[in-house]
Amino acid sequence: MTWLSACADDAASVDDASVDAAEDAARDAAPPPSDPYTCITAPDVDLSERAPAMWDGNPSDFDMAVEAAVTPEDIAERPTAFEMGVQTGEMTNEGALFWTRYSGDADTLELWVWRDSMADGAVLMAHRQPVGAIVDELYVHERVSSLAPATVYQYAFVELNAMGEPVGRSRLGRVRTAPPPGTRLLTTAASTTCVGTSNEMARLARTPYIALGNMAMASPDMILHLGDIIYNDRMITLQEYRDNWVRNLGDPGYQSLLASAGMFATWDDHEVTNNWDGETIDPARLAVARQTYFEHLAVRPGPEGRIWRSHPWGDSVEVFVLDARSERLPSTQTTDNPVFVSQAQMDWLKAGLLASTAHFKVVLTSVNIANLPGAAGWDIPLGYDDRWEGYGAQRVELLDHIVNNRIENVWFLAGDIHVGFVGMLEPEGPYSSMWEITVGPGASSVNPLGALYELNPERQPHVFRCDQFLFGHGRAEIETQLEFDPVANAVHVMFRDAVTSETLFDQWLQQNWVEG
Repeated sequence: MTWLSACADDAASVDDASVDAAEDAARDAAPPPSDPYTCITAPDVDLSERAPAMWDGNPSDFDMAVEAAVTPEDIAERPTAFEMGVQTGEMTNEGALFWTRYSGDADTLELWVWRDSMADGAVLMAHRQPVGAIVDELYVHERVSSLAPATVYQYAFVELNAMGEPVGRSRLGRVRTAPPPGTRLLTTAASTTCVGTSNEMARLARTPYIALGNMAMASPDMILHLGDIIYNDRMITLQEYRDNWVRNLGDPGYQSLLASAGMFATWDDHEVTNNWDGETIDPARLAVARQTYFEHLAVRPGPEGRIWRSHPWGDSVEVFVLDARSERLPSTQTTDNPVFVSQAQMDWLKAGLLASTAHFKVVLTSVNIANLPGAAGWDIPLGYDDRWEGYGAQRVELLDHIVNNRIENVWFLAGDIHVGFVGMLEPEGPYSSMWEITVGPGASSVNPLGALYELNPERQPHVFRCDQFLFGHGRAEIETQLEFDPVANAVHVMFRDAVTSETLFDQWLQQNWVEG
């Protein structure tokens, strides 16, 4: 097996030779176990005062829902017509974007969005309208902007016959709208990355994606996906990309998760192909990959096809979704002005962080911004050109902006490297104020250094050095769940192995501001 600079996409497992190579490299690079580090510890968190989980407003003041004598659950589900289930995204305090892929032949297709009613055999229908358009006779992206804030809705796409009678439906979905401005609520999230592999036999060995299905059962407020949503490495044509999205998002685990909550997502490399380079990739292939990304997710392209955008969640959380892949210019890496993200994206992010009224500013970056310690072996299997460290001037520009303007409670979520960890961006200095949580992986192959960590306890303190990391793992199918409490000023982080049902990490964290 070869060392890879990103997700180990083709590896079904880590063989002994690879583990030996990783062990030799780490042993040569790392200090011996007798050299002590000053270990960090989780801060004590006072949870005596907590943010409420529910909004105290009246949804009827906003959505004008009317009682309807229907029971959507009793309409026959038609999985063959809705083979990729349902999704929501772009949640605001007024609505959300509803998605499905439809291949049926009904006379009319409607979107129903409702709340529970006290009356038996009825629901409070907040939206019931024919869908506006079905793109390429398959893809539905339906925006609803007449909902109440901070409210849980159920929804389904419903087939009607020529007489206007419901004859079939999609699976049922659930979505929570964002709280209104000025509101501070407890916010829960399921987070994942790296789901699948480009080796089809290895992917099937991980299906169904049990980590995703388990997180769905928690009914989170939102899903935060850090990219490598699927692995398109061997796809070239439009039809190949489309078929692969269907194969992957049709997995029962994915279908359950995406129906359980709205999703905010970025992309990384495998939505296009492994380690793709925007300066050298075939523009036609990139265009097809980008098209199918937007076709198969509840997300619409921003101006000029942008992926980066922010999503406020009342005054509790603002989610900043970055594009840390498509704007980088590798040819500039060794110059005085390396470009990891465009200056437009950098300026937008800096201005957004500075202006945000949210207690927590959560930055979704598909690749690590933490300084992964080379002496621990991270630069040997991974290199650092595929993360923020490889474009150091822009990393410093962003982090100095946060520190110099004292923008507190900026939390980074990352993916990509097929391990999970909780650590400071730096072991000391002003950047050590900030935490990075590298989530997942959801269901994929194992990072060789992560395998070394799991297999060789003697080396564990030097893979995730205790002066920077509170926790790390090298497992393959992980549930990552988060809670953001703006009143307690703390974030709850939980990692659970979906295969063994073992809770690996379960702690509340706070930012410990360090003066620059």
